[in-house]
Amino acid sequence: MKRGLPVVLSMVLLLLSWSLAPGADPIKLGAFFDLTGTSSAIGTPTKLVAEMVVKKINGEGGINGRPLELVIADDEGDPTKAAIIAKKFIESDKVVAIVGPRAPIPAWPLNPFVEQNKVPTFMCVGGDPPVTVPPFQWTLSLRRGLR
Repeated sequence: MKRGLPVVLSMVLLLLSWSLAPGADPIKLGAFFDLTGTSSAIGTPTKLVAEMVVKKINGEGGINGRPLELVIADDEGDPTKAAIIAKKFIESDKVVAIVGPRAPIPAWPLNPFVEQNKVPTFMCVGGDPPVTVPPFQWTLSLRRGLR
């Protein structure tokens, strides 16, 4: 996972660099992980990697002169909480892309909302059904990549 998250963030940044004009406002990225609960041993280090990647990018001038702002949340491995977080990311926080969740169970309820709102979402659940069935346009898998 530690190697995969920088790849996901790089894909997000590539998409952003094509569509965003230079400016001073930060580019908001939503990221949610299992920070508490049974999967926190995986979620917490993944969060730290995301923070390190954003810090490195910002230290190099950001994207087109715009800093990245990582909006982090804890889904606790709970699908209901994951859906609430995704809705908040999109409607309130106005993120341009989402990274997460890490596990298939919290991923299930997100697809209809993400697809409807056309927000690129990079799930860290591999080729599991939440990402691949049916084929989605805005939900991408860490292991399966862009298709």
